[in-house]
Amino acid sequence: MYVRLVRSARKDEELFNSYGELGNATLLSSYGFCQRDNPGDQVTFGVPALRAAAGLCGVDGLQIASRLRWCEANGLCEEDSTFHLKAKSPPSDTLLLVLWILAASPDEFGEFSGSLKGKRMFGTGKVAQYISEVQHCGGFENVKTLQVLMKMLERRRALYASTPSDDSEWALYCQILVDSELGIILDCEKYLEEKLNGRFEAGNASKKRKVISAGNIVCTTTTSEAAFSLFD
Repeated sequence: MYVRLVRSARKDEELFNSYGELGNATLLSSYGFCQRDNPGDQVTFGVPALRAAAGLCGVDGLQIASRLRWCEANGLCEEDSTFHLKAKSPPSDTLLLVLWILAASPDEFGEFSGSLKGKRMFGTGKVAQYISEVQHCGGFENVKTLQVLMKMLERRRALYASTPSDDSEWALYCQILVDSELGIILDCEKYLEEKLNGRFEAGNASKKRKVISAGNIVCTTTTSEAAFSLFD
């Protein structure tokens, strides 16, 4: 083991090691502390969270399974892939693209996948190429896609029901972690609220739907939430 200095140091001068740009969840689980206003903090979602949210928003289970197989076969995500939300940043294009693929109607997905036939998709530009094709199908920020993401946030928020209430250092760090992740979720909810309001006003002028708050977006669901908790 060795330490590489990034500047010169005097004899007997104390040296400090950087943990790197790590989120509070990693800092707490690996090193036992959290940092307020951590610029590296993020909220992480796995593929099971995407699958469950899509199902709870009325997407057919067989469609979800087949679309995830398509995503894996075409290099978008695998079963153990993760997606991250960061403070004051919109959701990543890759996350929105995968959610669009899960939620798109058979006609939309057929048009999208058909447009790819005969085209070479390669390297780091693959996602950008897919997004370009999705734009011809109305873009990936449609109402269904955004509702699935909202359901993901809603279910994640429910995990923060309580934190340790004692005066220990551990309880303090847990509260810092929860407050930080809730702040990231709130940022994303505001983003989605603006997008959904715009979509409903522009696309459904005859059937306007008032969005009171991010938490009041209701997804159409035909299956009990308890059943889909198996996906988690």
